[in-house]
Amino acid sequence: MPKVGPKGQVVISKEIREALGIVPGSVAIERVVDGKVEITFLRPKHRRSLYGVLAPYTTVSLPDEDAMRDAIESAQGIAAVERWNETLKPDTERRGELRRVAEEEGPFAAGTDDA
Repeated sequence: MPKVGPKGQVVISKEIREALGIVPGSVAIERVVDGKVEITFLRPKHRRSLYGVLAPYTTVSLPDEDAMRDAIESAQGIAAVERWNETLKPDTERRGELRRVAEEEGPFAAGTDDA
């Protein structure tokens, strides 16, 4: 049976640590419940690589870092074009329409304050 050490530490037996998945770096949350100590353990952030973890869910495969960089740049370009088409292009088209009306009918017909 474990004893409380001079610093208030208690050793949790290997069997209990394994059963609960307690590993070095786990965070122990303590609280008193009905006059007893209740400890809940949170696993530490993982340190293992996530490389390949999504492989079962995709058919896309990139052979090397250069291909990854190219794919990222391509995706950024596509996203920029989509953003342009959704937000900026309509404003530019509206300005172009105002310019066309101003050229055809004069500045006051386009609703501008230019004199």
